[in-house]
Amino acid sequence: MQLSQSILIKTQKSIISFFFLSFITFAFQAYSYEKKYLHNLTKSPQRRYNITASHSHKFVWFRVAKVCTRTILKILENNVIFSVNDYAVPYDSKNYEGYYKFAFVRNPWSRIVSCYCNKVLTKCHPAFEECYDKDFAYFVDFINRIDVVNSDPHIKLQTRLIPIDEVDFIGRFETFEEDLNHVLNVLNLSNTPIGHKNFSKHEHYSIYYTETTKNIIAKKYKADILAFGYQFEYE
Repeated sequence: MQLSQSILIKTQKSIISFFFLSFITFAFQAYSYEKKYLHNLTKSPQRRYNITASHSHKFVWFRVAKVCTRTILKILENNVIFSVNDYAVPYDSKNYEGYYKFAFVRNPWSRIVSCYCNKVLTKCHPAFEECYDKDFAYFVDFINRIDVVNSDPHIKLQTRLIPIDEVDFIGRFETFEEDLNHVLNVLNLSNTPIGHKNFSKHEHYSIYYTETTKNIIAKKYKADILAFGYQFEYE
């Protein structure tokens, strides 16, 4: 009887030891994972944007390719001294506290047509060399095969080119002059006439699309369409 009780006690102790060691092992693994995760998080790269900034006039413009960037640059050149980066640079909002932040966006279907006409047909942008001498449907298929979250800025999601929650104003290509005047008024800058404004010379974007290509762009740029309330429109 005593022998049986002794065996039972030893068995219970073994079970308790097993579960205790298992718990310690699990806790250590969880701690190691969390420590590694936090380390990677703190080492993650800063957000990067194509920006034009003026410290004297305290503004930051988040440039979106194919949305009147040349026009805006020309007007700003006539007004202020600013810094412009040709490529995306690390952006830390702490460096621009109190600055007026703005951007301009465009209907995704229209933007892609503009890119095709201005960069592909003219064969002036190596990133789209595969599409040279190809029709618009091929260009849309090319876009469908790539990641528009991390792509050339001319076809990159606009929602990835702008920190939407941080900007004070988002103007639109479709109401460009009105929205640009609003920005210039806020910054107390003059809208100096500059002649040619690099607006689209091609026909209305809707004629370039079939039902298939229209739906492809709708799917690829769903984030932009939802964020800015765009829809496919006919002339």
